[in-house]
Amino acid sequence: VLYHEQAETDLLSGINNPTDEQVQTAHQQAQEQEHDFKVWTSVNAVSEDTIKENLEQVTGFGPRDSRYLQINKIDSWYTTFAEEIEQHESAKEYLYGRLQDMGLDVEYQPFVQNGYSGENIIATLPGKTDPGKALLITAHYDSNTGAGANDDASGVASVLEMAGVLSRTQNDYTIQFIMFDAEDRGSLGSAAFVQKAFENDSNYNEHVIGVIDMDTIGTNVGPDISFESGDKSLDLFMDYGIADGKEFAEQVQSLAEDMNFIPGITIHEQSYTHADVVKFEERGI
Repeated sequence: VLYHEQAETDLLSGINNPTDEQVQTAHQQAQEQEHDFKVWTSVNAVSEDTIKENLEQVTGFGPRDSRYLQINKIDSWYTTFAEEIEQHESAKEYLYGRLQDMGLDVEYQPFVQNGYSGENIIATLPGKTDPGKALLITAHYDSNTGAGANDDASGVASVLEMAGVLSRTQNDYTIQFIMFDAEDRGSLGSAAFVQKAFENDSNYNEHVIGVIDMDTIGTNVGPDISFESGDKSLDLFMDYGIADGKEFAEQVQSLAEDMNFIPGITIHEQSYTHADVVKFEERGI
């Protein structure tokens, strides 16, 4: 508020008895400057070191292999794979605790899908002026066989950092940070989330302004959005097949370059059929 008032005052300085039109123009320009200031503040708060620490912490639990989440197995199954199951559980509890420590409203969302049981982690930052609309920022915390540094601890580490930064801000819309389970078993966690959302609200798709799924972002082989960065440029890999995918990529490119975050962004088209974000696309999100 103080930044906005000061910006508006500066824009009107030197104008004696400004007209209503001049006041309105200054008000709009001050809002734009305030928005840019908020974006700059958040971007500059992102720490590469913290993302690396998050990545090391998540992979440090070992494989979070969701194939051991199968239900209706004989007792020896759960005994034989007790260590693997515990690694998955430890990572889940760690992520819940980290998000809770940020002051977010955190909950588990248990589900059973296609013979597997799992739990999504949902952290909510309520919006201030229009909380009924939400932006979802997601990743999946399970892995496939290995420790999954790229698929998808890279996404989890980044979502944690985004949650930490944005939890200190006030936003018009609600932001949900979601860690899906059992993505590597066929996007089961996201399927359960979307199903439950529409059961609670048949018009759920009208209340979601967007989904940013951070999946396999450590290299340029990610299924939806991945980043390959250098000192002075960034390659953005985007699937134009998703709703407004091309427009979103171009907006990211324009914003980053206009505000001089990144001198050059190159957009690459890439298609996919297997990722959590597909479950949202199938329902018009």
